[in-house]
Amino acid sequence: MRDQNAYHTLDALIEQDRCFAIFRLPEETAPPGLLCKQTGAPSLFGNVDDLNGQHGFVIAPFRVTAELPVIVIRPDCTSLPEMNIVIPENQQRKTKPQVYESTDKVKYSILFELFKKNHC
Repeated sequence: MRDQNAYHTLDALIEQDRCFAIFRLPEETAPPGLLCKQTGAPSLFGNVDDLNGQHGFVIAPFRVTAELPVIVIRPDCTSLPEMNIVIPENQQRKTKPQVYESTDKVKYSILFELFKKNHC
């Protein structure tokens, strides 16, 4: 996912409200992995102990609350060809990716709250 089309793919996944994760294991030099849940919603858990016996990609906050649950994505697919991503024509033209260089904690907090509002 290192080419210019990768940005369009990520934009399409977000716009289509797909549940997905991009990850790289520690010490790994290969390109990042990508997994997606095409049908259904991710599982939400109010306690880390409830994960016992569960399988999938885990997204866990440092402090689990009702507003910030543990999220488990059980992928249907693990490669781009499986995902049947439709990239709208207006996104297929070459564009520069947005780069967020700010390390301002307030700006980050605002962006994270927006993310939570739309995805949790």
